[in-house]
Amino acid sequence: MSDVPLLPVLKRSFLTKIEDRAVLGWRLFKHSISMIFRNLPVIIRISWFPLLCFGGAIWAFFYSIGLPLSTLWGPSVRFTGSELSSGLFLKFGLFWLFSAFLAIWGVVAWHRYVLLEEAPEGWIPKFRSTAVGTYVWRLFLLVLAFLALGVPLGFLLLGVVSALGWIGIALFVLAGAVLATAFTQMAVTLPAAALEKPISFGEAWEASIDDFWQVLLLVVLVGGLQYAADWISTQLVFVPVLGFVVPLLFAAFLAMLNVSILTTLYGHFVEERPVD
Repeated sequence: MSDVPLLPVLKRSFLTKIEDRAVLGWRLFKHSISMIFRNLPVIIRISWFPLLCFGGAIWAFFYSIGLPLSTLWGPSVRFTGSELSSGLFLKFGLFWLFSAFLAIWGVVAWHRYVLLEEAPEGWIPKFRSTAVGTYVWRLFLLVLAFLALGVPLGFLLLGVVSALGWIGIALFVLAGAVLATAFTQMAVTLPAAALEKPISFGEAWEASIDDFWQVLLLVVLVGGLQYAADWISTQLVFVPVLGFVVPLLFAAFLAMLNVSILTTLYGHFVEERPVD
């Protein structure tokens, strides 16, 4: 029989496992960020045309409702009840749908570039109708699932917060992080849709269920980065030019980071690619 004490061995094994999981979560986060900076020229080639169209859509929307484009960085505008007509809501809805279409066009091209090494041809990303359509459908189902689960849970947790005070707030934050992690895992279906290799939510969940805590750490890190960006933007809100440009850059970077995270998770958990 071995003379090695069992308890210290089990303790070291447990701590090593925890450390490995934390390291993997950090590596997933770092890999997703480095992916952006390594591929900036490609990101520009993929995104410049959709962004140009988005800028035109913003101008057209503001022009159609009789406001100058400077409203974006000027004083806030409040609409009265008489100005909130059905026509305004229709214009805003069309603007939102067109903007979402442009965003998904670029996102699909990015997924395909990273995972299939499908470089954009020329300076305008190729529009793949099947991939975009599947992506939209999967995104729609994901939003429905989030609303079906998140809204009732949110109301329940608000009741817990009001009853338990700070303990309730802590439980609310923890539950929010766990829910965000679960939906991040299920959102791996989106890169699969972009590759025209659709998988179900169950398959996406099963691929990473053993690594839930790594993904949770990743979600926490992204949440911390988002909080820092919001704090900096708040400090600059009354600074001319910077108060508009810096939050815009932060928003663009964080949006790209979230897309890169889904790409990384799909590559690592579904395709079993190593993470540097």
